[in-house]
Amino acid sequence: MSTNMCARGHILHPLGLTHPIYVARYNYLNEHVIVVTRHYDEDLLARLRMLDDIRWLFTRGGMSHFLELKEHTYRDLTLEFLSKLHI
Repeated sequence: MSTNMCARGHILHPLGLTHPIYVARYNYLNEHVIVVTRHYDEDLLARLRMLDDIRWLFTRGGMSHFLELKEHTYRDLTLEFLSKLHI
C-alpha cells in the first residue's frame, strides 16, 4: 500500500472489496455468526458413483478450486458472496 493511500485514510479491505456498499454489507455480516455448512462427502459420492459427475460439474462451472477446500465453513468466501449478492 502506498504512503499516499495511508495518509488519505484509504485502508485496503481484507477481501479486496472497494465498493462502499459491498464494504458496508461485509462489515454488517462480519459482526454476525456464520452457521457451519456442510461440504460434499467424497467417500459417499464415490460409493454412489457420483463423484466423477460432481467433479465434472464443478470443473465445467469454473469452481473446481472449491473441491480442494476441506473446511466446514468458508467464512471469507461466504461473507464476500453475501456482500455482493443482489436479489
